[in-house]
Amino acid sequence: MPIDRFLFDLLGVGEINGVYDVAIGTDRAEEIRIDSPFRWYVEGHGGGDTLVGDIYDTVGYASSPEAVRIDLTSVGTDGYLDIAAGGDAWGDRVAAGFSSVVGSEFDDLLTGDGRDNVLAGLAGDDGLVGGGGNDILAGGLGADSLDGGTGDDRLLGGIGDDILRAGSGNDWLEGGLDNDRMSGGEGNDHLLGGDGDDWIDGGTGDDLISGAAGNDNLVGGDGIDSLDAGAGDDTISGGAGGDRINGGDGIDRINGGAGIDHISGGAGGDFIAGGDDGDFIAGGDGNDLIDGGAGQDFIWGGAGNDVLIGGMERDTLMGGAGDDIIVSNGGNNIISGGEGFDTLDMSQAHDPSDIGPDYYIDIEHFIGSRFDDSIGGNASDNIIEGGLGSDTLTGSGGADTFTFDKADDSFAFRAAQIGSDTITDFSSSEGDRIDLSGIDADAATSDDQAFHLIGDSEFSNSAGELRIFQVQQDAPTDLDHWMVQADSNGDGIADLIIQVDGHLDSGLLAHDFTL
Repeated sequence: MPIDRFLFDLLGVGEINGVYDVAIGTDRAEEIRIDSPFRWYVEGHGGGDTLVGDIYDTVGYASSPEAVRIDLTSVGTDGYLDIAAGGDAWGDRVAAGFSSVVGSEFDDLLTGDGRDNVLAGLAGDDGLVGGGGNDILAGGLGADSLDGGTGDDRLLGGIGDDILRAGSGNDWLEGGLDNDRMSGGEGNDHLLGGDGDDWIDGGTGDDLISGAAGNDNLVGGDGIDSLDAGAGDDTISGGAGGDRINGGDGIDRINGGAGIDHISGGAGGDFIAGGDDGDFIAGGDGNDLIDGGAGQDFIWGGAGNDVLIGGMERDTLMGGAGDDIIVSNGGNNIISGGEGFDTLDMSQAHDPSDIGPDYYIDIEHFIGSRFDDSIGGNASDNIIEGGLGSDTLTGSGGADTFTFDKADDSFAFRAAQIGSDTITDFSSSEGDRIDLSGIDADAATSDDQAFHLIGDSEFSNSAGELRIFQVQQDAPTDLDHWMVQADSNGDGIADLIIQVDGHLDSGLLAHDFTL
């Protein structure tokens, strides 16, 4: 019987676990008894052997031609394990002192007891159950099932589509290669998916979860969790607690859940929902869609053409580089479009009280609400859409376009519903335009017809007429006041009313309109 001492990779995962004395029998029936303070690896190698060791020793069946089934809790009255069946283990008398077991290259079932067990499946689709104690379970090759049980366990899936369940305790789980399913259970766990499309649930406790490469599904569960999805198109849910989430590269779907979360989408066009509390969200590179949800959120889109959606409280929304759309649903928000041609959309507000005096900079395109808005542009060439209600629109310099759209504006409805919009600083010389091209001039006719100007003449009960006339001129300021009216149904009553104020030396002319 050869006996040697060498560095030993007990778990079969390329990791040196220490120095072991090794005793390997022959195919004849032998008795191997270990009485030593050192760690021993003992393998009978067939033949109906009697193997005796203690808590520091490992019984192994790496050379078995068939699968083995070893249960360290199944102890007979004689102090030896009851081994029902399985390869070289069949016929062996194995003393209950062993705390660690190495299986075969086949589909083994290894069960630990209340001590700190080491169970290694090697190749094959193995089932490893740790039980109580702080255990180490290593599946090796194959589609393995590892159950740590109670205690602070370490579960190593290895290569193959593995299932790892930690149970209670502060556990360490590594899925390894391929597509693994991992659950942390109770305790503060570390769950590392490795390459492959993994499903990882941290459970309760403050967990650290890493998906690595692949299209992973990560769930933080209860507690203050840290989730890093890595590369791939991942789905991430933070759950309850203030979590830190990093989507990594790829098109990720992220939901922060309850708690004050810190979320980074990473590279790629991500879909991010902050949840119910005040979150800190950064979209990163790519065309992201970010909804802060309830709470006072800080949202930064980063590079790319992003859509940022605020909630009902005071949010800070920063578009970053790219042509962004920022949706303000309510609250006194702080809004910065950043670089690019950015849009501020207030059309989703449901109540006048939702509309707060937003502070905004670097916005080029404005879309108002259904209520009475006051919208002011900047020195850039703005597009300003008042939306429904009686709005006051100010370009504030630049070649601005004031857009009126049938789908949005009150004048497109019957007279009882119409509002009168006001443009406060119209300037032909700066290139301002009034855009009515989105309105069907003849409501009774299909397709989209353009209005035709009739100057200051009265309506003649013909649909599609647009009349413009000067109301007055303020002598001290030389500010001109003009009125624009349109009849879209031919009843001789204005369905559109716009008051245009500005310094109009030549009056309001046809070239000031896009029809």
